[in-house]
Amino acid sequence: MDHHQAQELLESTHDFPGIYMFKVVGWQRNDFVERVLNSARAVIGRAIEVQHSTRETSSGRHIAVTMEPFVDNSDQVLEIYEHLKEVDDVIMLW
Repeated sequence: MDHHQAQELLESTHDFPGIYMFKVVGWQRNDFVERVLNSARAVIGRAIEVQHSTRETSSGRHIAVTMEPFVDNSDQVLEIYEHLKEVDDVIMLW
């Protein structure tokens, strides 16, 4: 799916501006949660606390981060995904 198709899909299923939910799973090391949150902050340009929750696997090796930042438009959503792809230790995101 190209950028334009992704943007159209987002705009057909979400109202902007508003809250958008991101889920990121990764290795629990090297301040993973903070690096994920900083990726969103870098795009939205706000130093505020991003609403989020975490859940560790039973072994403690992996952690899931659900974050719900306020975004202005679909471009910001796509840009946050691009930043998240660059975070070391990310295993999966949606």
